[in-house]
Amino acid sequence: MNKTTFDQALFKIVRKRVRQEIGCKENKPPGERAPRYRKKCQLHFINSVNLTGLLTGLDTGSGMSIDTSYFSCCQGTGKQMDRQRNCQSQCDLLHRLAGVKGIEAAFQRYWRKAKKWPTLTLELETDLLSVLTQMITGYSRQAEIFRGRSGHPGHIWNGAIAAAWKFGLKTHCVRLAQTSSISLLPKEKSDSKPFVIVVEQVEKLWDLSILHKLEIIIGFVYRSNSFLILEIVDQNLLNSGSFDENSPEGNQCFDTRTQAAMRIAQAKAQPLAALLSREGRSRLHSLCYFPRIEEH
Repeated sequence: MNKTTFDQALFKIVRKRVRQEIGCKENKPPGERAPRYRKKCQLHFINSVNLTGLLTGLDTGSGMSIDTSYFSCCQGTGKQMDRQRNCQSQCDLLHRLAGVKGIEAAFQRYWRKAKKWPTLTLELETDLLSVLTQMITGYSRQAEIFRGRSGHPGHIWNGAIAAAWKFGLKTHCVRLAQTSSISLLPKEKSDSKPFVIVVEQVEKLWDLSILHKLEIIIGFVYRSNSFLILEIVDQNLLNSGSFDENSPEGNQCFDTRTQAAMRIAQAKAQPLAALLSREGRSRLHSLCYFPRIEEH
């Protein structure tokens, strides 16, 4: 055997061994070809902070479902055969979809008359994605406050979907006036990932029962080192000023009924910081001014 023949035989042996190690069979059935390697999971691209689009990979045509054409790696099953290791790998695709379905159910519960999901302009979607990315990655504050319109679903619902779908976080959406104390906080046990608590249509905090619920949520987010998103629809709550000390609240020139009406009107016009307790105000201030620090 000359050197050329020996090199060719050695090359065939090495090629056969390498092909066996990466899962390529030499004797394949006709018309069937085993993949040479495991395809890259598309969730890696969705997790990328450089990827634009809050709902990439979701089909929003009739409810929230997986766009199987986008997930060519597993056809939307979340499972893929790893022939190199001779095992089946599984990602958290279905877990994220379950979180999206939970948010969709909450939206339908609070907005039964809404005909469609809130839509965003490209500019607003980009801004919202930027805010969420900076908050969740620890480059911005731990809580965000958005302005909303009373009686209209806001874009925080898109933010809730993005938190569950793009970032894979447990997201819990509530409306204080329509949520019981039992359902106020998430029932799942906390793991290494933080929660994202979304509170929509925040108003009427002069009602002590509603204010108490908000205090509970702020305390939970603070203790669990999670994230908080508030949608304020009562613009008086966003005012930073206080009442005029010379207001005729206690002026004896007004009858009792007028004084009571004035006190109620002033209570309703108080800003959020004035309504919260000292502890709640301190915790919300910390959440709104400092980023989340990863616990070790």
